[in-house]
Amino acid sequence: MAAQISMAVPDWPVFLCYRQQDGRETADWLYEKLHKQPIVVGGRAMAHLEVYLDRRAPAAHDWRAIHLPALQRARSLVVIITPGLRAVLDDDWVHRELDWWLRHRRAAPILVDTTGHGQRWTPEKITARWPRAQRVEVKLADWARLGTAGAVALGDAELTRIRDGIRISEQEVAYQDLERQRRMVRRLMRALVVAFIAIVSFGVMSVVAIQARNQLAAATKRFNRERFDTELPFVTQTMLEANERVKSKDTVARAAEAYRTCERLLELALEADPANAEIRERRADAQNGLAWAYLLEGRPQDAMTHASQAAESAPGQLDILINLAHSYIFNGRTEDARRIYEQYKDAQLPDNYFGEKTFARQVRRDFKQFRDWKLTNATIEAAMSEIEKDLGRQ
Repeated sequence: MAAQISMAVPDWPVFLCYRQQDGRETADWLYEKLHKQPIVVGGRAMAHLEVYLDRRAPAAHDWRAIHLPALQRARSLVVIITPGLRAVLDDDWVHRELDWWLRHRRAAPILVDTTGHGQRWTPEKITARWPRAQRVEVKLADWARLGTAGAVALGDAELTRIRDGIRISEQEVAYQDLERQRRMVRRLMRALVVAFIAIVSFGVMSVVAIQARNQLAAATKRFNRERFDTELPFVTQTMLEANERVKSKDTVARAAEAYRTCERLLELALEADPANAEIRERRADAQNGLAWAYLLEGRPQDAMTHASQAAESAPGQLDILINLAHSYIFNGRTEDARRIYEQYKDAQLPDNYFGEKTFARQVRRDFKQFRDWKLTNATIEAAMSEIEKDLGRQ
């Protein structure tokens, strides 16, 4: 029998950014609820949260010696939004933290709104960079008036949203770190090529240089693939959750963010294993989900871009072709849309498809959702009406 391999559960560093004067109580509550808690997927702990709260950090001769490194290690930034946060003070470490994240990270911070006033107290630098950043309401004083059971229920719901945001942020930062590693590898490989040419010019065979280059390329590919294998359960679970969130106006933006994260991780895996058809198909599914979310967010150009990419990766996949045709309508390419609808209107959708059973019925169902969500205008409405006539009673 093969020996069992025990995989260590990694820690995911999380940094709490807040203003002491009015954010301290919420920071303490988040620390107590999140620190050392597991991230569970499929009944298994995939990571533990390592939350940094400045007042709980080890004593040091200079707190800044551990403060900045903690921020640099963080895979997620949780920003507690209070009235005091918006103003920039002299020697303001809170805004230094925000500025560092803005300069060095693409992942949006998780915004914990303590007032329920939306963007009112959010620093403009955050809303300008991440207008759709996840916002979670944590109003401890209001919750206390609901009694213990009500407060616990609301707290658990919002903590679930925060943990979801941390998962997505961790994946985003991991992807960014791997991109940085690939750039470094490319620079090293260029240096090896230059060295090889220089050595050959002196008439010496550089077997060592060739081996080093090949070993470096193989190690990079292996590292990327191993990273994807680690993240695969998250990709699967995140796609399932995104498929649920995209059904509601309140959570469609979060669904789009989840689809984007999956797309990026799958692109990375595909670079490591370009011939892998399964990964290519999964990436097409993520791109297709993102196209649908963008349609529902009112971003037709982005929807068409991603639907086109998905159709290129998985030609003939019917659910992708439906979204591609929809995106054509919203971008004024009615005839291109009509050709797809006409060609496939009698097609049967796969048994595992979560919507209607025929292409035409699914199109009608989607059109109804566009109308219910008030996403159409007079031009789009006219095009959809004509197409519905073409589809007949399918």
